[in-house]
Amino acid sequence: MFELKPLLDPRSQVLSVAYAIELKDAWQSSSCVLFEPDDRADKGHKIRSIQAEALLGPKGKRGEDLRLVGQFNFKSIMGVEDTLNLYLSPDYRNYQPKERGWNLLTLDPPSSIKTEGWLNSWAKLALDLSASETRQRFRREEDLILSCDVNPAEALNIAAFHANGISHSPARANDPHYGHLLESARNWFVLLAIREKNILDQETSRILYVCMTKDDFSNKAFGNCQLVFV
Repeated sequence: MFELKPLLDPRSQVLSVAYAIELKDAWQSSSCVLFEPDDRADKGHKIRSIQAEALLGPKGKRGEDLRLVGQFNFKSIMGVEDTLNLYLSPDYRNYQPKERGWNLLTLDPPSSIKTEGWLNSWAKLALDLSASETRQRFRREEDLILSCDVNPAEALNIAAFHANGISHSPARANDPHYGHLLESARNWFVLLAIREKNILDQETSRILYVCMTKDDFSNKAFGNCQLVFV
């Protein structure tokens, strides 16, 4: 079974950077690993445009070929050799957010693939600085911490709704009948996040959050991940 703490601890989330910040109990909903393209020679994490000629993967819900758009080497996170592969449907914008079948995550042994068209990416710790007055005093430090417009707390709430087949909306989030879903969001965390413009060849401010429960992570059940755009 995977150990969850090494991945979720912010000091490990920074991965290759020796930087630590004390987030106490608020880290889960106020921080996430954000992958950004970078020209450096690190090839541990790769992202490509979904519109580029991409490797085809399993079939989507509507029979379309899902495309491999991201590869992440877990070796740099927790000392395992397997690679996390992210597949998306080229028509993912035509799906309802709560639907399944437009995405898939698999944990597979590394495979030899052509690297043309792939962008190297580096993982940085991204903070939602609006989550705490204490956190607001931190500023972006190049190559150390990326303070930006992330909203992992909202992504976790949406993921908890979608996991139960329910569309998320501000009205439902404020409805006491759905309070149990918001409470269940505490069992979720953001595994990784990618800016949509890095996988789609157009300008967009949305971020794709890959969310999963702690139990699913420990059991390597990556197929149960909920992908959420915020």
